[in-house]
Amino acid sequence: MNIIGKLSRSIDNITVKAELFRKTNGYTPFIYKFTMDFCDLKRNPQRQPVMSIFFKYLEQNSNLNHTCPYDHDIILKNFVMSEEVLMLLPYPKGDYMVQLGFAVYNKWVLTVKAFVQITD
Repeated sequence: MNIIGKLSRSIDNITVKAELFRKTNGYTPFIYKFTMDFCDLKRNPQRQPVMSIFFKYLEQNSNLNHTCPYDHDIILKNFVMSEEVLMLLPYPKGDYMVQLGFAVYNKWVLTVKAFVQITD
């Protein structure tokens, strides 16, 4: 996955909404659904251990490797979710969708959907 986010100004107010869906006659909500202050997550990763693991992994392929504010374009390059990261959360076999929404100053600006299939 590759994403380039062009910023027109410095931002220090970012909200992330994370949702997990499982496919059963369509995608239905499954276990996780929460909203968090991304800037707070970067300052205090121990408050959200699951999301902290995910974003720590994401940092390897992006320039999101520091705390807010962000005053440069956001770049995610060649990101592939590895099996090691997926195995951190032991879920039953099946098809899943992870949906991440991003808001800047309380305005939703981006939604990313990733589809995952867990097999043996």
